[in-house]
Amino acid sequence: MDEMTASDFRTVAIASGLSRATLASRLGVKSRTIKDWITESREIPGGVSAAMQALAAEVAEDERRVAEGCKPREMRAAEFRRICKEMDFTQDELACYLDARSESVARWMSSRSSIPFGVAAEMRNLAARTYDV
Repeated sequence: MDEMTASDFRTVAIASGLSRATLASRLGVKSRTIKDWITESREIPGGVSAAMQALAAEVAEDERRVAEGCKPREMRAAEFRRICKEMDFTQDELACYLDARSESVARWMSSRSSIPFGVAAEMRNLAARTYDV
């Protein structure tokens, strides 16, 4: 992928499930730069296009696994905590949002329980909403 359009960038970013802040960190830029690329205020450099191509491949692999009846990649506690922190949720607020018990959220945050795939999907969707400009 030589050049990437803002639309392509946004599509890959949302599909990745990464928040804007995490994607910015992964690409070595500020969160504002991500917004600039999405709104076409700034051209997307070739190196970023290559990094997004690799990210798109990861997303495609997850989608392939789901289509074959396999589970998508698991959400680790660190990713769960990061999204919670970026969204500025307390443990109780997150429990309410997910319609879960606060004790369950505590177990997911501490790695004492695996995070159910439905909860992981909802958390990734929540993180993706940071791309709404």
